[in-house]
Amino acid sequence: MRKRRTPRTTILAFILIVSMLPSLTAQAQNLTNVLKPVEIGFDAVIIRPLQLTTLVVGSVLLCPALLLSVPNGETARSEAIELFWTIPYENLVERELGDF
Repeated sequence: MRKRRTPRTTILAFILIVSMLPSLTAQAQNLTNVLKPVEIGFDAVIIRPLQLTTLVVGSVLLCPALLLSVPNGETARSEAIELFWTIPYENLVERELGDF
């Protein structure tokens, strides 16, 4: 049969964990400084080429979308332009590297 922990050991464990929290948060801040170059590299090597593909495919799909949105008016046309061109362009060109 397993012994039940006394409240004293539970309280001591809680105090130990709480006392370690400031050092854990400091380590987490140091970890963000280490991960930032990794995020920038991941963005430059993998995400940006995929976004370039999204921009090219969006440009191809924009022509039929504009033809289909003509009967619906100006708002449908501006939404199609925003969806297929503006958003991919902003994600590719105007967004900073590593800023997701």
